[in-house]
Amino acid sequence: YNQLSFLSEEAKTNHRIIGQLFDTYWLVEFGDSLYIIDQHAAHEKVLYEKTLELLESKEMSSQTVSPPVIVTLSSREEAFLNDNMDSFTDLGYKIEHFGGKEYAISAIPYNIFGIDEKALFLDMMSDCADINKTDNKKLLLEKIASMSCKAAVKGNMRLSFEESNKLIDDLMKLDNPFHCPHGRPTIIKMTKHELEKKFRRIV
Repeated sequence: YNQLSFLSEEAKTNHRIIGQLFDTYWLVEFGDSLYIIDQHAAHEKVLYEKTLELLESKEMSSQTVSPPVIVTLSSREEAFLNDNMDSFTDLGYKIEHFGGKEYAISAIPYNIFGIDEKALFLDMMSDCADINKTDNKKLLLEKIASMSCKAAVKGNMRLSFEESNKLIDDLMKLDNPFHCPHGRPTIIKMTKHELEKKFRRIV
């Protein structure tokens, strides 16, 4: 068995979920191997891909923020915002000039609701305004999708077997489920042969 077969529909019925380790990793037996899933990295990947898909298909809904969040922008950030206001609107933001260099955010993409909207928006503006790219819409898509990662389940968080099953199901649907958006592995594998060598059952 290889990693691709581990996340196939056919393989799912042969998974034996052993349990959660350190409230962070899920241990799954499949074939002659043990698979260790980092729940945080895996959930980050699932949220990132789902959000990117919604944004690209323009199916992302907005969530009203009341009272509006007031942000103060630098001249560079303000110029970037005004140049790309249509893109922000397409992505679910409603932003209006509030006077001076202040802007009022009264709606945000639904997937980042409940996260620190102001800090995330300012982080995104700071990053985007300092990068001179022609495809700013794509850059914004990636930044907002990255924000959604902050809503991922953390390490040291107990999940139920049902929740872990759902996470594995969601991973199975991704084109590249083996690394989170930041490049960390979501799954590592140890074969029975490798384990037996460590216990010196074989040489």
